[in-house]
Amino acid sequence: MNQNNKVTVKPVAFKRTPDSSKLTADAPKPSRNWVYPVLTVVLAVAIIVWFMNWRENPFGEATIVYEPPSPGTIEDRNSNGSESTEAELTTPFHDLELQRAKESSKEILKQFGEYQDYVETNKLGLSIPKQVAIYTELIDQMNKADVIFAEGRYDDALDIYAATVGKLGSYIDALDRIFEHSTAAGIQALNERDQDQAQRRFEEALAIKPDDEAAQEWLDRTALLPELNRLIRESDRAVLRQDYDLAKKLLIEANRINFETPDIAERLAEIDVKIAQESHSRRLGRAYALLNQGDLDQAATEFDALRKENPNDDAAATGYAEAKRLQTTARLKQLRERIEEQEEQRNFAQAVVLYNEVLEINPDLQFAKEGKRIQEQLMTSHTSMDFILNDPHRLSLNSEFAIAKEQLARAELVVEHDSELEEKVAKVEQLLEQAQQEVPLVLISDNTMEIRLTNIGNLEPFDRLELSVRPGRYIVQGSRFGCRDIRKTVIVKQDMDPITIVCEDPI
Repeated sequence: MNQNNKVTVKPVAFKRTPDSSKLTADAPKPSRNWVYPVLTVVLAVAIIVWFMNWRENPFGEATIVYEPPSPGTIEDRNSNGSESTEAELTTPFHDLELQRAKESSKEILKQFGEYQDYVETNKLGLSIPKQVAIYTELIDQMNKADVIFAEGRYDDALDIYAATVGKLGSYIDALDRIFEHSTAAGIQALNERDQDQAQRRFEEALAIKPDDEAAQEWLDRTALLPELNRLIRESDRAVLRQDYDLAKKLLIEANRINFETPDIAERLAEIDVKIAQESHSRRLGRAYALLNQGDLDQAATEFDALRKENPNDDAAATGYAEAKRLQTTARLKQLRERIEEQEEQRNFAQAVVLYNEVLEINPDLQFAKEGKRIQEQLMTSHTSMDFILNDPHRLSLNSEFAIAKEQLARAELVVEHDSELEEKVAKVEQLLEQAQQEVPLVLISDNTMEIRLTNIGNLEPFDRLELSVRPGRYIVQGSRFGCRDIRKTVIVKQDMDPITIVCEDPI
């Protein structure tokens, strides 16, 4: 092999630009699937070397040369019988080794290119001198590996490629973790309205990814914290003064400044609760005022609405129960007054109706049950006493006399409640006493008539018949063949004239 023809390959700057996919600040980190065709770089180096020394050695210094133990030990003659050249012997082995190396490096170099695109697209750590030094060192390592590859030391180059790609992946992971941690810490500090801490954290994040729009937006919001804090403080003071409308207005203004502050929504909700509680308390106080003023119907309505809105409000429940109790008491009082009026007017039926209303409210009220019984009995007794007094002559009938005695006994049970009934009872008692004293009754006939007398029955024919009977109304009936029947109603009393029963209308 001609040593004078060896070529030293100039290191190639390792910068690979993606052909179509652009990584942004929000793009996910590239995958580590070793699948990116980078043969272009390797082939370019090989072609350059080949063209520089194509006559003597197509692969230059980067070629792996097979050297025999000593010249002439291997004799290989061509078709013309001449000895084979060294290049002709080594080229097949070199082609196989190069092909293997290119296949092995293809995935590694693709991954490195994706990592490099991600770093430079996001400017990941490129504003931090320490990180720039690390990143530059990794690029230099790849360039050195390219030189080693071009020299034909493929395994050494592949080892450096793999180690450098792993370091670049760790470089990206470390900076991404720091970025995410700083951003999360900044957001937490922003939510806690700690301006200094939030600003420091977001600036740390932007130092790693200078073009990250989300981090820049968070940093911009940090500058609004002083005004945000002022509005929240003023709102808190308004709450202490119970000026809830102003407190809500200030919080709404604060929310316009920073929609991501979580405690603003919580504070607004708390103010709404306070407003509802204050409104509830005012309404509760108004309901109790109505109760004290005696406006029971309106008070009960207010209490009922309050307890339905908040079933756990004991004050509203107690107020409602008290209002209903007083309503019941007032209603009973009103009914009793009306009952007394009806009883004074001796309007027994209407009094009974009112007692029924009382019993509908409370069926266990003894005064209502007793009052209803007395009024019903007074009403019945007056009716029965009037019936007897209006027709005392019916007492001559045994059945009517017995009924009258029973009615009198019932009337005497309630006579103390009605002076008028007492007078009637006295009169009925006198009538019954008189009705028990028999008086003489003289009947005169012609001894041919068949006579029938109420309470007595059929009488044998007679000319004159004297009987002793109770005073009152009697019916005398007489009949005879060839004569129209005779029917007379007579009122039997003391010292009355005889009753004549003879045929007055022959047929």
